[in-house]
Amino acid sequence: MLREVPRYKAACTYVTGSQMPEVKLLIRWLDVPMADLVAIFPDRRAQLDTPVGMALEKSGARLYSVKDHGWDHNAAVLGLWLDDSQLTRVEDSRPTKVGVAAWTPHQIDIWRLARDPVELAGVELPTRNELDPVVTAAMDDVANMSNPANGLTSYNRTGAVDAFRILRKHGYTWDPVETAVVVARGGWDLDDARKFAELSADMLAGKSLRGGGELSDNSIHRWREASPGR
Repeated sequence: MLREVPRYKAACTYVTGSQMPEVKLLIRWLDVPMADLVAIFPDRRAQLDTPVGMALEKSGARLYSVKDHGWDHNAAVLGLWLDDSQLTRVEDSRPTKVGVAAWTPHQIDIWRLARDPVELAGVELPTRNELDPVVTAAMDDVANMSNPANGLTSYNRTGAVDAFRILRKHGYTWDPVETAVVVARGGWDLDDARKFAELSADMLAGKSLRGGGELSDNSIHRWREASPGR
């Protein structure tokens, strides 16, 4: 029941106190006339009352808050200080290119790992704990049986809880962000994937949440069979 994953060219970098050098790197990479550049900010204040916002407005770029409506579909988008959840709105507009400047890598962990952007400034990105192949097989199962349009509701949620409960019962652990990356690659939007990461973290911490019988304990055998050597 997977849906199409957004396809566009992507780049990112991380801001310093000066901010503008990183923004200029992204503008050069986006490589469109300033009048065609769509710059998306997290809120109206950041859009209008910061040196970066004022400089972009003066240069002729079109500025929007992430809460606005009406920026062009199929545009080259400069996303400034957005997080994973806010980048959902950007992806909904079917951009051709997205360049993101974030305060820290962790703001865009899921987007970065799921969309594989070019890192322009040569920053050494933090490494993450790769998933055990059995856990990856379980997350693939969750993604394949889900309806991405429903997000973390209904049987999507109960199926995820079942999977984590089974994995935990058999002694597996996981990186919550990495589990969310699997469903993001499987068609879930970034905001729902972020909520999935929160559920994943709760289950890793041992919380007892109600599943729905979407997956039986025998699923562990299928996941292991899909993971040679495990």
